[in-house]
Amino acid sequence: MSAMTQPAPITRGEPISLDQYIADVLRRAHQTAEAVHDPDEARAILHIAQLFAEQLAEADPHFDRLLFLEAVTREQT
Repeated sequence: MSAMTQPAPITRGEPISLDQYIADVLRRAHQTAEAVHDPDEARAILHIAQLFAEQLAEADPHFDRLLFLEAVTREQT
């Protein structure tokens, strides 16, 4: 995301950037779709993630689209 190398899990009350928040919400939705074996829903969520990445990159030329998409698809640790 803008100024980080690896997104960290969100902790209640901890300030985060908007792109981190969006990536976390999309990651959890994507993992839920995969867990219930709904590939159409998982693909739709990835499409939405790509749309967010495009818009965030337009707003910030230093925005790392690849890192954002990796954060959406990474496994929960």
